[in-house]
Amino acid sequence: MRIIAVDFGDARTGLAICDSGETIASPIGNVEGKNLFRMSEGVADVCRKRNAEMVVVGLPINMDGTEGPRADKCRKFASVLAKDLNGQIPVVMWDERITTVQAYRNLLDSDVHGKKKRQLIDAEAARLILENYLSYRKNNIHKSTEELTESNTDNVYHGVVFYVHGKGGSAGESVHYETLFPGYKVIGIDYHSVFPWIAGEEIRKTVELSADANGDNILIANSLGAYLAMDSGIREVIKRAYFISPIVDMEAMITGMMKDSGVTEKTLEEEGTLLTESGEELSWQYLCYVRDNPICWSVPTYILCAEKDSVVNIELIRDFAEKHRATIKIMENGEHWFHTREQMRYLDNWILDNEKKQA
Repeated sequence: MRIIAVDFGDARTGLAICDSGETIASPIGNVEGKNLFRMSEGVADVCRKRNAEMVVVGLPINMDGTEGPRADKCRKFASVLAKDLNGQIPVVMWDERITTVQAYRNLLDSDVHGKKKRQLIDAEAARLILENYLSYRKNNIHKSTEELTESNTDNVYHGVVFYVHGKGGSAGESVHYETLFPGYKVIGIDYHSVFPWIAGEEIRKTVELSADANGDNILIANSLGAYLAMDSGIREVIKRAYFISPIVDMEAMITGMMKDSGVTEKTLEEEGTLLTESGEELSWQYLCYVRDNPICWSVPTYILCAEKDSVVNIELIRDFAEKHRATIKIMENGEHWFHTREQMRYLDNWILDNEKKQA
């Protein structure tokens, strides 16, 4: 698979590409743009000309595992890029901690200096992102699926896997799960609104159109995607579900944000919508919808969450799991967004272990 890696920058974005055998990652230069949207158009143009089959965008995580404003901007860039590629090329994000520092060190001993060195650093950082991602695919995804692949040597078709991303994610993330489910068609579902009465309809229509009437339909949902999927009315179609860091009690999340922001229900009702200091929008219509449409979920569900999740309350997930007889697993020292090599390996093994039980 030809994969392009992107080290997004405000003025200059570095690019790297690998061969179809995923063995060698090479820098291919930079794209410049006046703003995020122009930068995305430039990168999309390179992807099409280079016949890329996947794009990996570096995600700058802080050393303590948290995400800052820079990570938010990279997520927005990835989302815009996915749209510029018309959903034809999957866009995924990958931890890029210290790659720029390492790229600079790699060029220290070279004969390149000044402005040219600064230009090379971005492409070299992209190469390191890609090298890291290829190493993960080689040593984790392909090897960890060996047993399941051996049991599917006759290319028997089993069913469909639907993937619903979290806020700021993209349907392209679904490509990660293709090797975990040999014999299944994996479909990433993109929704264009965070409002459940809109997103739910988009999710439901995709599932209804693509679900296998006689096969095995599986749902994988991340964060907000879990809530939107449960609210979409697809429970009769789905045979089992995998939820990753799921939001399972939206009312508690909204009222929690209101409390943190000092917003009363009366104020929110009067204003309609309010923007919190963290940039989240509070909506009275959304809160009323959540209260008027409680979640009804009867699908056998496996839940993976993280000990150090700063977004969702694990106790709420425990309550949901007990109420809906879901199986829950907690990763020690994990974070809300599973993105590091260790975290992705843990996630993959969790899915594979549960899938083996289905055989």
